[in-house]
Amino acid sequence: RRTAGGSMLSGARPACTLLQLLQEGERCLKMAGLPNPRQEADLLVSHVAQLTRLQLYLDLGSAVSARVGKRVTALLAQRVQGIPIQYLLGTQEFWGLEFIVTPDVLIPRPETERLVEESIRLADRAGEKTRGYTILDIGTGCGCIAVALSKAFPRARILATDISAKALAVAR
Repeated sequence: RRTAGGSMLSGARPACTLLQLLQEGERCLKMAGLPNPRQEADLLVSHVAQLTRLQLYLDLGSAVSARVGKRVTALLAQRVQGIPIQYLLGTQEFWGLEFIVTPDVLIPRPETERLVEESIRLADRAGEKTRGYTILDIGTGCGCIAVALSKAFPRARILATDISAKALAVAR
């Protein structure tokens, strides 16, 4: 069945190719008024099909299994409902590293990377980047700040804590 907008968001999905699934996903996300509909469709389809984006584009003519089609359709429906794509994919890049994210933690933001950059800048300016700091990350969430600072300050002792047991499980 097609929704009023002409998008397949429920019911059985006939066999299609990766290209058709991408086009359908882009159309669905565009109709919902979401920014970057093609990029998000690419990310969702490649994630479900377990392909890199390069592999996805090299195999656009390949048939999609019913399982992949149903899963992409379900994720598109969730995305249209406003669920952040990072939660749907289960990951977010931060400081060149990939972190697990779930609704139990906040999604790392580019602004938070500035906190890491500023910490490194201040340590460089003081000439103490190699010093064995003790760093406390309160409200660690997915642990992105603690891990990024551990990369920047390999001799540092870093304690990451959170009031949420679920957030700590994600960070672990």
